[in-house]
Amino acid sequence: MYLLDLPEEAIVDILLYLAPRDLVICQLVCRTLYQIASDPAVWSGAFLRLPASQRAPSPRLWCASLLHEGELLVYGGHTTDRADPNLIDHTRSDMRAFNLATRTWRTVRHNLGSSTEHKAVLFDDVLWFLGGFDGHSYTNEVR
Repeated sequence: MYLLDLPEEAIVDILLYLAPRDLVICQLVCRTLYQIASDPAVWSGAFLRLPASQRAPSPRLWCASLLHEGELLVYGGHTTDRADPNLIDHTRSDMRAFNLATRTWRTVRHNLGSSTEHKAVLFDDVLWFLGGFDGHSYTNEVR
């Protein structure tokens, strides 16, 4: 298996361990690594090493986001093939919370799996997710 055979989010996680000088070298290898190594999520911790759970989530499309008790919650979404923005490459399964007062991120544990193009509603302090695409098929599920 080659590095570029891995999902983009796995490559980003690997690159997070590199020093800024090494990230620049990765950008010189090929176009794909240039694009991945240029991701702001990679550089966000290049000079100040934060645990992965405190870094900003990677860029994505069609995620659900809403405000609850002073935090911005972000769940799921997907990345696209850079050549064709209409293709879904990887659905995301992470949920992150940004504290508006402290301006810090944290990881929220859940068992929802990956999803994109879904809707989210907060009702009576319960977060509900409706429908979406799990990477294989569309669903009308309420979670």
